[in-house]
Amino acid sequence: IYAARTHSQLSQFIGEVRRTAWGRTTRVVALGSRAQGLCGYLQGSSNSSSTSDTHMTDQCLELRNSKKRPAAHTSGSGCACPYYQPSSIATLALHSLTEPTDLEEMASLGTSSQTCAYDASRQALPHAELVVVPYSRLVDAKTRDSVGLRLENSLVLIDEAHNFPQAIAHLHSS
Repeated sequence: IYAARTHSQLSQFIGEVRRTAWGRTTRVVALGSRAQGLCGYLQGSSNSSSTSDTHMTDQCLELRNSKKRPAAHTSGSGCACPYYQPSSIATLALHSLTEPTDLEEMASLGTSSQTCAYDASRQALPHAELVVVPYSRLVDAKTRDSVGLRLENSLVLIDEAHNFPQAIAHLHSS
C-alpha cells in the first residue's frame, strides 16, 4: 500500500511505477472517491467543484436504491444509475489491472464507457498487488473497511510521512 497526501503525488508515483521493469505487469489499483471523478454519471450532472464526497455518496446510494430509471436507461441492474452495470463494471475492473492506471485515467475510462469507475476500482482491489491511496483512505478504519482495504500482511509506504500526523489531526477534527 502506497499512501500520499495529494492525488497528483499518487499519479506521479504510478507514472514512476510504469517506468520500472515491473510497470507493465504489476496490478495496481488507485483508490479515490466519487467526488474525485470516479462517479462519471453524477460528475456530469452536477457542479463537481462544489460537490462534497458525502453529498455525492448520498446521491449515488439514492440512485442505486431507486427503482425509477431514466428513460434511456437499459442496464437491467435494477437501479436508477445508468453507470451501474455489473458486467461493464467487471470489465472495467479487469481492464484497470492490465496496466497501472491512476485516478484520472480510471475516471476517464469510466466516463467514456459510461461505467461506474468507483465500483470498478473497488472490485479490482482484491486482485491488486499495489494499492495507491490518499492518506485519508489509509488513516480512517471505517473508510478502509468500507472499501475493503486490509492492512494485515501488507507493507505500507507513506510518502512525505512528516505530513502524516497533520493529516491525521485534520481528518479527526471538526
